[in-house]
Amino acid sequence: MDDAWQIEIIDETSLRGDSVASALERIAETASADVLMIRDIEASGLALQRLQALTGRAEPVPLSEVLNVLRGISHVDWGDFAFVSRGHVPASPEFQDLSFEDLIRCSTVLVRAVDSNYLYIYGQGQVVLGNLRRAFPEATYKTGSIDALDFPE
Repeated sequence: MDDAWQIEIIDETSLRGDSVASALERIAETASADVLMIRDIEASGLALQRLQALTGRAEPVPLSEVLNVLRGISHVDWGDFAFVSRGHVPASPEFQDLSFEDLIRCSTVLVRAVDSNYLYIYGQGQVVLGNLRRAFPEATYKTGSIDALDFPE
């Protein structure tokens, strides 16, 4: 059985770029993560081309770069932000095609922006979950096997 979990956050700002950046920053601090891989971005704003350019990178992107770009985004409709360990990064073409379950398994923490209103945060391990519960007390939580988690598409 997988020791997986999800956190659902309703974002009152309709996922403004600065709100997503703030959430990613809190998650990174809580999970001790500092690089991401990004895929399936749908967003609008002056920095959209810069954000889209980050999705095709073969190497993880430093958190600071992602935060700077997100602050130039009006809002995020959809997208996956996967915090990864520097030594365990799937190749970019593989990363883009990973299933939901495999994406959670290869990520330290996975953040999925959904429908301009929600952030779903996924991971494994109780230590990170406990830290995130303290960081996001207003959120709803679900635990269980990876295949039992919600993954809006």
